[in-house]
Amino acid sequence: MSLQIKNGTECIDWNELDQVFQSAPLGGRPAEKFKKACEYSPVVVSVWSDNRIVGFGRAFTDFIGYASIYDVVVHKDFQGRGIGKKIMNSILEQLKSCNYVTLFVAPGKSEFYSSFGFKSLKSGMILVNNDNFKEHLITRGHIE
Repeated sequence: MSLQIKNGTECIDWNELDQVFQSAPLGGRPAEKFKKACEYSPVVVSVWSDNRIVGFGRAFTDFIGYASIYDVVVHKDFQGRGIGKKIMNSILEQLKSCNYVTLFVAPGKSEFYSSFGFKSLKSGMILVNNDNFKEHLITRGHIE
């Protein structure tokens, strides 16, 4: 299997990426809204196999102090092949100038992110303005 890592949003078919999220399963990402969100993300990484997007991740950052990683996903048919590691290594390489990097971890995935040196925070809070998203976070076990 030959994999190609690409940076930026120009190469992404947003409907195809939505299918990757649904397969993972991390829920869908409506194409137009997610495209706009990613265009505001200074770090966007995708992984391709035979011209098919099979993995994705992005980060917000000022490239000096802080960064936050979001939406790391690998298509279910390609999980367990090191693609998530490739995504994370590519993102973290671009963020190495930052004082620290944060991320949300899906339940059961802490060990994966710990392998990159991430530590659990003892404090942290979130304000959720969208009731549907709040329910999503509750359902996934992120908040009570």
